[in-house]
Amino acid sequence: MAALTARARATAAEAGVRLSEAQQREVEQTLRAALASAEAAAEVAGGRLSAAIEGAAAVSGVVWWLSHR
Repeated sequence: MAALTARARATAAEAGVRLSEAQQREVEQTLRAALASAEAAAEVAGGRLSAAIEGAAAVSGVVWWLSHR
């Protein structure tokens, strides 16, 4: 997860954007949700998120993942 977050930070830097600590946490949170939930993964794969995937979506993704282990 750290490598993916670092890649997002580097990509933003290449575009002249510095991600704040909060934004980096949102990136990581969204990636974790995508790993845990097929629905969240589809949203991430679409490439057009306007906000982090958080809260109930992330929790439901974790519950789904745990129930399908």
